[in-house]
This record gives sequence, C-alpha cells and structure tokens, in this order.
Amino acid sequence: MNEINKDILVSFGGKVWSKEDKELRVYLNADAILAMTKGFQVLENTIQAMNKAKTYFDIQKNVLVSDIGLVRSHLNGAGYKCCK
Repeated sequence: MNEINKDILVSFGGKVWSKEDKELRVYLNADAILAMTKGFQVLENTIQAMNKAKTYFDIQKNVLVSDIGLVRSHLNGAGYKCCK
C-alpha cells in the first residue's frame, strides 16, 4: 500500500478542511486523484465518477474514504487503501 498523509495529499492538490481550528479532512477532487494515481489506466466513466464523488482523507482516523465504488476501486488498484 502507498503511504499517504495530509502533506502528501495536499501536494497532489487536496484541500484541507478545518472546523473550530482543527484540521479534520483533506478533500480530493478528480485532478488530485488522477495525480495520485498517475501511470494507472483510468476510463472515462471513472473520471466522471471522480467528479461526482465525495472523496477525502480523514486526518483523525488516518483513512481514505470515497462514496463511489468506481473511485474506491481505482484508488485500491493504484495501491491506496480506500474504504466506504
């Protein structure tokens, strides 16, 4: 599995979300996900799913989450553990 943390995900283009001065999540848009998985084949329907998905890294739990299965499959295939 590929190592991820807040700083790595921000370098890919992720945006940190904070509440009450506490960093909670790093949200990933399609461009950030594609940067993370550069070199891995991606289909057009997967890119469309990335644009619709709510994909983020929970800083407190140290877990990568996406609400769309195609996105989770793509990230898992690229070596990132992504769960529901």
